[in-house]
Amino acid sequence: MTTPLVLLADIGGTNARFALADTERSAPLLIDSVRQFQVVDFPSLAHAAAHYLDASAVHRGRVRSAVFAIAGRVTGDHARITNHHWVISRTATQDALGLDSLRLVNDFAAQAMA
Repeated sequence: MTTPLVLLADIGGTNARFALADTERSAPLLIDSVRQFQVVDFPSLAHAAAHYLDASAVHRGRVRSAVFAIAGRVTGDHARITNHHWVISRTATQDALGLDSLRLVNDFAAQAMA
């Protein structure tokens, strides 16, 4: 059986950076999977993440969960990017990407957890 992967993202007002992690590895981050996109090129975070997954060589069914660090306020199910118009619904984004789980965290909080 193929190991499930975790979709990681660092979402700012200008750039959206995505990567994949294999949590069964001693160094989980798959360095070759890191990609950056301009947020203005996508109508929503779900569209940007779907574009990343479609462009990657991984089968979407292999990605079952995600953690997105957001440059802005995260309150309950929603996040608002400080310098961009995206308002992110955790539930809607999770459903659009077909994920079992999605966690939204403030980017400074993510840095503190690292």
